[in-house]
Amino acid sequence: MTHTIWKFEIPFKDAFTVAMPADADVLCVQLQGGKPYIWAVVNPAVKQKLFQFQLVGTGHDLPDDNLDLWEYVGTFQHTGGALVWHLFLYGVEVN
Repeated sequence: MTHTIWKFEIPFKDAFTVAMPADADVLCVQLQGGKPYIWAVVNPAVKQKLFQFQLVGTGHDLPDDNLDLWEYVGTFQHTGGALVWHLFLYGVEVN
């Protein structure tokens, strides 16, 4: 079983899904070239599934539903630090 690290671009949306191999292990979120990306360890041979993410700006309300299912991924600054975003992985599988 061969694993590698892939990156996935993050859209600036409150909630979004990303297709990744089902065994993806999310490492971090950071900016590259001014765009936010998720880096994950994956096995490219594994079938893909949709992972659900939530992007929340500092000072913005968090959705109140199932907060115990959210896993914090990381924080990144955008536009020279004027905007600070926090990324969460939602622990419910998306079909």
